[in-house]
Amino acid sequence: MSRPLERFRRQIGLDRVMLVVHEHRGLIGLRWACDHPQAVGGLVITNTGFFPDHEWIEIAVTMRTRSRARPLLDSLSRKGFDTLLEAASSEFDEAALERVLEGVHHR
Repeated sequence: MSRPLERFRRQIGLDRVMLVVHEHRGLIGLRWACDHPQAVGGLVITNTGFFPDHEWIEIAVTMRTRSRARPLLDSLSRKGFDTLLEAASSEFDEAALERVLEGVHHR
C-alpha cells in the first residue's frame, strides 16, 4: 500500500519529505518510512495505533460493523469488554467506555 506514496514522491521529484499521517493511513506511512529511510526528513503521526499483528485493527472493524459487534458484545461481560479495550489503549477511561457501548447500542 505504500507503493503509490513512493511513486508520487518520485513523480514530483522530492528528495526528502516531512510526512504527515493520520488514523489507519499512519500504518501506510510507517511502512513507507521503514522501506525508504533515506527519503524521510520527518514524520508527524497522529491518532494512529501500531499493532504489528493487526489484532486491534480487527477488533475496531468488528466494533464498527453492527452484525459483528453485537455477537462480540454478547459474548463478553462488561468487565471483559472493559479489559479488552483497556488492553488496546490506556486512553479508555470509564466515560470513553460508556460512549463506545452507547455507540454500538444505537446503531
